[in-house]
Amino acid sequence: MWARIHKVFLFIFALKVISACSPTLQTISEINQKPELHDDKIITKDGFELPLKVWKTDDLTPKAVILALHGFNDHANGWDQAATIWAENGLWTYAYDQRGFGATEQRGLWAGEETYIDDVKTAITLLKEKHPETPIYLAGHSMGGAITLLTATSEHPPEVDGYVLVAPAVLYREDVPWIQRVIVEATLAIAPGWTPTIHTDKIASDNREMLIKMFEDPLFIKRSRVDTGYFLFELMMAAGDKAKTLDKRTLILYGDKEEIVPPYAVERFLKQLPQNSDKSWSLKRYKDGYHMLTRDLNGDKVSTDIAKYILENSAL
Repeated sequence: MWARIHKVFLFIFALKVISACSPTLQTISEINQKPELHDDKIITKDGFELPLKVWKTDDLTPKAVILALHGFNDHANGWDQAATIWAENGLWTYAYDQRGFGATEQRGLWAGEETYIDDVKTAITLLKEKHPETPIYLAGHSMGGAITLLTATSEHPPEVDGYVLVAPAVLYREDVPWIQRVIVEATLAIAPGWTPTIHTDKIASDNREMLIKMFEDPLFIKRSRVDTGYFLFELMMAAGDKAKTLDKRTLILYGDKEEIVPPYAVERFLKQLPQNSDKSWSLKRYKDGYHMLTRDLNGDKVSTDIAKYILENSAL
C-alpha cells in the first residue's frame, strides 16, 4: 500500500515539474499611497479599489461600527439582511468586496492571506479615523470569518473592541483524507485555472428563496478556479491552527446543521480554543442553523443576537 502511495506522490511531483501551469495569484501593485475611505469604495495603499456598501441610521453617531467580511465567492451585499437589522439597533455596517470577489478587478484570482489581512487593517484604520469615539467590531462569515480570526491573532492585530466569527471556515490537515489531498495536488499541478462544476449534497441553508437569488446574482461567483479553491483550503487550515491563540473578545456562532465547514473540523476548532476560566470568547450554537446563519430562515434571530452582543459589550 505504502509503495503505491509513494508512486502516486512521485507522479504528482513529476507533473509539477513538467507542467507549464502553476497556481496564479493576483498581481499586487508596488504603488504606496495613503489609503482613502469613500462613500462607495476603499482605496488601499497599493491603489486597489474595494467596492464598499454602508448600512447606517439617520443618527449622526452610531452606537457601534461593524466592519463585515463576506464569505467565499460572495460579496459585500451578502450582509444586507443582517446589516439592516443592525442599523435598526443603531449599529452601522461597512462591508467591502474582498479582492478577487464581487465587483473587484482580477475577479476570480486569490490575492494572498497577508494581502487580505492587510486590507482589513487598512479598513479598520480608516474607520477609526472617521469614527474616533465609536466602538468598532470586526465580523466575518465563513472565509471572512477565517480572515477575521487570522487578523485577530496576527502579530499586530488592529485595535478593535471585539470580533464576531459567523460560521468561520476552518479545517485541519490531519482530518482531510489522503486521497482527497492527492486529487487536489494532482489537479492543481495539471490545471490550476480550471473552473469545474462542483455538485454537492451539502446544504448551505434552509432558506431556499435566498439561495436561488444568491445563485442568480451576477456578482456571486458560481465556479471557482482550482488554485483559488486550493488557497482557500490553505487559509482554512491556517485559521484552524490559530484557534489556540485566540485571546481577544470574540463571539463565535455555529449552526448545529452546519455542513459546509466539516462538523469534525468545527468540533476540533472549538476544542482548540483557550479553555482558561476567564476565556474572552463566547459561543452561540443554533439548533436549526446552517452555514448561512444570518440568512437562514432563522437568520433575523442570529443577527439580533449579534447586535445584542455588540451593544452589551460596547456599554462595558
